[in-house]
Amino acid sequence: MSYQGVVLATILISAFGCLLMGFWANLPLILMPGMGINALFTFSLVQGMGLSFEQALAIVCVSGLIFIVLAFTPLARMLNEAIPLVLKQAITVGLGLFLIFLGLEKGHVVERGAHSILALGPLNDKFVLATLLTLLVTMILLIRKVPGAFLISMLLGTGIGYLFGVAGKVTDSSLSLAPLKDVFF
Repeated sequence: MSYQGVVLATILISAFGCLLMGFWANLPLILMPGMGINALFTFSLVQGMGLSFEQALAIVCVSGLIFIVLAFTPLARMLNEAIPLVLKQAITVGLGLFLIFLGLEKGHVVERGAHSILALGPLNDKFVLATLLTLLVTMILLIRKVPGAFLISMLLGTGIGYLFGVAGKVTDSSLSLAPLKDVFF
């Protein structure tokens, strides 16, 4: 899949969802694509099962339609009551731990081990240190219940990345409407 297209589509659908929630439902909530479905798409459907991204997108589309049917019928309440609370909590914790693991892996804090499943990344690497420092700042802000903690930590993390010299580079063509020109223009 085109990286630019995926990033731009994510931004556009997130903005659309936020505007829809704000103006139609009159609720000041931020909506964006769920990380759980992103992980399912990437790691289970494409990498794990070997499906093409088109096939995986079709599966996600069908699951979205099923979700719409569930959400607007009494089936949602029945399904919610049928699942025990402890299982709901376990699913939430499991997804959270999986996303934490992905973040630590992307930050090179953990990596594939030579003699075990996981190994600690090189703690003297600037990228790993920037990741750990950003994680520490985020935890402090969350523990202190600072409003906007995630936004502040993203901004501070970007600054930390620049200070450590590990921040990504933005080019003129990083984001463009070119991948969508045939669809919309």
